[in-house]
Amino acid sequence: MPTLKACDNDAGWRIDCHVASSGLAKLAIRAEVGRATAYAECWSDHGAVTVDYGITLD
Repeated sequence: MPTLKACDNDAGWRIDCHVASSGLAKLAIRAEVGRATAYAECWSDHGAVTVDYGITLD
C-alpha cells in the first residue's frame, strides 16, 4: 500500500467543501469531516465533508 501522508503525520488531508447560498447556509444543522479514527483503518488521505441541512423535500 502506498504511504498516505495524511495518515502518517496528520498533514496534507484533502478535504471536500460545500458551497451554499446564504439562505441554505443558515439551514445547516451539522457538519462533519469524515476520517479514519485509527491508522489501520486509513485507506485514503481524503476527508469527505457531510452537511445536514434542516430542510425537507416534498
